Amino acid sequence: MTSVEPEFKIHQATHLFMTEPIHFQVTVMNKSAFIWVGQSSGKLGDLSMAVPPLATHNTASATILLGKNVSEQSKNLARKLGK
Repeated sequence: MTSVEPEFKIHQATHLFMTEPIHFQVTVMNKSAFIWVGQSSGKLGDLSMAVPPLATHNTASATILLGKNVSEQSKNLARKLGK
């Protein structure tokens, strides 16, 4: 049995949207990525995940893991990234 060593690469950036700073952090792992986008409060309010589409589908499957189901933005972003 072959073992795979864990590998994490973290990329961070901050961009101004109008006058508000928006922070981005992408954590890339062996076969997945964790993407956080937020403001200076650093609060994790929504967390969604997606899996790539199967050969017979065009759209990635996505679901909200954490947060209120008020906005679909988190899930839609996960779906786009999963594709």
